[in-house]
Amino acid sequence: MSGKRETLKSKIEIRSLFQEGIRLSSKSIRVILRRNHSSGNRFLFCSDKTSKNSVQRNRTKRVLRVLSQDSEIGFPEGYDIALVAGKEFSDMKLQDRKNILSKVLSRFHGE
Repeated sequence: MSGKRETLKSKIEIRSLFQEGIRLSSKSIRVILRRNHSSGNRFLFCSDKTSKNSVQRNRTKRVLRVLSQDSEIGFPEGYDIALVAGKEFSDMKLQDRKNILSKVLSRFHGE
């Protein structure tokens, strides 16, 4: 699954994702999932409020975009997915980020 992912842009859809979504989290990342009634996923990439400046926030979002394209992580199909990362998440090594995100998502698959 490579290529460009569809992103959430509608304010109404983003609000309903945060209000009604299933929340999974670790110390450095939160994942919020909500069924979207289609076969594909739509993503929202966010940096939490602890990031001090726009450079750090944008780096965090770039890191999240790369992770969303990784087929090893195993995102469930047919969901709107918000990835909200703390500032320390973008400073981790790639393999550590993959492991943390996979571990968080495995809790969803286990439910």
